[in-house]
Amino acid sequence: WIWSTAGEVDNGQEPFMKWLTDVMKTQDLPWVFSISYQDLENTRPLTYQEYVNVQFMKLTSMGITLHTGSGDWGTQCNAACNAFVPDFPSNSPYMISTGATTFANGPEEGVTFSSGGFSNVFKRPAYQDAVVEKFLSITKTPSSFFNSTGRGFPDLATIGVNFQVVHGGSVMNVGGTSASTPTFASMITLINDMRLSKGMPTLGWVNPLLYKAQAANPMAFHDITKGNNQYGCCAVGFDCVEGWDPMSGLGSPNFGVLADMFMSSEFIPSLAKY
Repeated sequence: WIWSTAGEVDNGQEPFMKWLTDVMKTQDLPWVFSISYQDLENTRPLTYQEYVNVQFMKLTSMGITLHTGSGDWGTQCNAACNAFVPDFPSNSPYMISTGATTFANGPEEGVTFSSGGFSNVFKRPAYQDAVVEKFLSITKTPSSFFNSTGRGFPDLATIGVNFQVVHGGSVMNVGGTSASTPTFASMITLINDMRLSKGMPTLGWVNPLLYKAQAANPMAFHDITKGNNQYGCCAVGFDCVEGWDPMSGLGSPNFGVLADMFMSSEFIPSLAKY
């Protein structure tokens, strides 16, 4: 399905609340949403972001999984050129934020435009603590550029370049986190299909399980260790490093491994502690 909400709000911002209002009025909802739009966190009111985040939480508690692109502007930079600008709604702990990778130079690596960082609005969720603390211990990016206690994004990354679409009768190449996001969303959809066929519930709020999967089996994600997303007037960005990083997240998913893990009733824990 394509769910289109027309119009913009507040000088060109995306109408997330209008879309959510429509969604909440609908009974027959899909189990997975892939969203290819982002706003900069500092352009949206705090109360607005908090309210939208609550609606995201409600949807995931209903068994729906939400995916969004991490953004196509790297780290972005504030007007003073001394701090990164995070993205919304990638900053939500109930949204899977997806970065982009490429094979253009050989082995899979992060794409320069792939956004990532740390929220100044939402605190880091418990399911990220271990991987983010490891990143903070090895990163060379000055801590003054970001909020180390905020929700880190993206959660993972998939291929995000050289997708082909037909526009006006012609085939053209496109790319961006808008391409990588539905790629991973389709994987979750396939796993949901597998689970439903066995009488199991949909994954819903899968975010904590992604981090649990990476901790339980390093083969669940291909670690991306090459790339930097410096963008704008800030002199630095984030490097792709061993483990989670704010450009490629946990890395690119291994569908076979994740599918096996998510089909295991022993692996799916109670999420109450998160």
